[in-house]
Amino acid sequence: MSVWLWWSMYTVLAIWAQEWFGGIDFFSPGLIVFLQAGRWKSALWSACIWGIMQEGAGSLSFGSVLLFDVGLIALFFAGRWLLEPENPVFVMVLAGITVLWREMVVWGLGTLQDLSISLTPFPLLAVQFFAYVLTWACIYPLYCRVVPYAQG
Repeated sequence: MSVWLWWSMYTVLAIWAQEWFGGIDFFSPGLIVFLQAGRWKSALWSACIWGIMQEGAGSLSFGSVLLFDVGLIALFFAGRWLLEPENPVFVMVLAGITVLWREMVVWGLGTLQDLSISLTPFPLLAVQFFAYVLTWACIYPLYCRVVPYAQG
C-alpha cells in the first residue's frame, strides 16, 4: 500500500474520530508514527496539513497547534535519548508529557489572549492519554506491516 493512501485514510479516520470524540486529538499519534519510522519530510508535511485543519477549529488565535506540534517533535527527540522510540514505554511517557504540554499550550495562549481558561479535569486528561496510547498501539504495528519500507 502506498504511504499517501495510508495517511489519507488515516486522516479521514482521525477527522471522524475527532468529530465523534470532541476535544480528543487523534492526529498526534500519527505524527509520532511518522517520527518513529524516520519519515521526517512526511512528518513535516502532515504536521502542516493537519495543523491547518485543526487551527480553524478552535477559539485560540493562529499558532497554538503549531506550537503544540513543535513541542511534540522536540519531546520526541529529547525522549529518544533515553528510550528506543518503538518501545511502548517510550510512547506512554511521551503521551503523558504530551497531554501536559497540550494543557500548557492552551492555558498559556489563552491567557495571552485574555480568555478565561479553566484547567481540564483529570478524567479528561486521562482519556486523552489513553487515546494517544491506544491510537498509537493500533496504527504503528499496522503501518509497519502494511506500508513497504515503513522502518525508514
